[in-house]
Amino acid sequence: MAFEEKELSEKFLQWVWENQFLTPPFTTINGVKVEILSPGILNKEDGPDFKHTLVKLDNKLLQGDVEIHRLSNDWYLHHHEVDANYNNVVLHVVWKYKSQDIFTKSKRMIPTLEFLQFSKKPISKLLKDYNEEMYLVEKETCPHLPKFKILIDVIETQGINRFEERKQKIKKLMKIYGMEQATYIGIMESLGYVKNELQFRKLARLVPISKLQYLSLRNPIKKRVQIIKTSLLGVAGLLTCEFQDEWRKIKKEFKKTMPRESWQFFKVRPPGFPERRMMGISYFWADVMDKGICSFLSTHSLKEIENKIAQGGISKSCARTTILNVCLPVLAILYEGSDEEQEVLQNYKNYKRLSENNITKKMSRMLCWDKKKSIAIKQGNHEIYYQGMIHIFYCYCRNKQCAACPIKQ
Repeated sequence: MAFEEKELSEKFLQWVWENQFLTPPFTTINGVKVEILSPGILNKEDGPDFKHTLVKLDNKLLQGDVEIHRLSNDWYLHHHEVDANYNNVVLHVVWKYKSQDIFTKSKRMIPTLEFLQFSKKPISKLLKDYNEEMYLVEKETCPHLPKFKILIDVIETQGINRFEERKQKIKKLMKIYGMEQATYIGIMESLGYVKNELQFRKLARLVPISKLQYLSLRNPIKKRVQIIKTSLLGVAGLLTCEFQDEWRKIKKEFKKTMPRESWQFFKVRPPGFPERRMMGISYFWADVMDKGICSFLSTHSLKEIENKIAQGGISKSCARTTILNVCLPVLAILYEGSDEEQEVLQNYKNYKRLSENNITKKMSRMLCWDKKKSIAIKQGNHEIYYQGMIHIFYCYCRNKQCAACPIKQ
């Protein structure tokens, strides 16, 4: 059956990519071997077409974004080369290559894979099979769903597994950096969410908690906060005029700084801007310095910890996310083997749900989360079930490991 190329919309090509109607082995137009471990999640907002993609290029594992186009020069027609939101693209997938290499704003060349060479079926047959409504709705339902009670139990177990995974991550950091610095790194990472997580981790290493203590501990609280704000903003490359005088006094204490361009602001709401998070958390660091972070966490209620983290303008939502991802795992480590550890785990199980994100929304659709609303709403009020869905996504759905998924067992 003949077809016209204008029928090949980007949505159709996204459908082909997401369902991997492609036949390996793959190579880029420059002959680089490609292994697709996970096609990623379709991004329905601005930015690259697929997020959380996992590929190997000549056996080098890469995680990032994929952009889909009909023709390779559409990259420039859409002005992606001047858009920092496309800096994390690891693979450009096109229907046809038009003899033009593409580059990100950061001047990195992106390898290109051409659909035409690897299509599993004739394109005319794929076009016939393609149904946008099925793609957008029905294809998102998991085909292996058990009875709802079993599903709930599996998701809860996976939520606990995610908590244990976080504990192990923090334990590894503690072996390298010690208890205080590891907890400090964890909290700083949590402030960045996905877009600035790595940047905050780097900042926490360039400005360790011991350095902040050395510079500010003997000062009254107000001065302490000013020194901590200046240290974080100065090293992050986000200094404003207000802190210039203080920075001149202390910048010799820091060997390295970060370029402003390393921070992501696109699709970040103003309360989540990196400099606001740094200034906000400075009040918390100033308060907990005397006795130490871990001592503070172990002697205060979760509500008190939330209020302390949020006191400088950090949102309550961000504070609660930090408690879930960092403070509770740290407390579980501190109390390991005691009755208090079980209390921490119970606090985690009972933790009220946080805001949804793209992964939890996708997983909710896949797992028919709202089919039995009375049960789903009751269970869904606790964050452990959403953590369980995230864990299932990263361990199984993203890599299409359906055979190993506990939902199918």
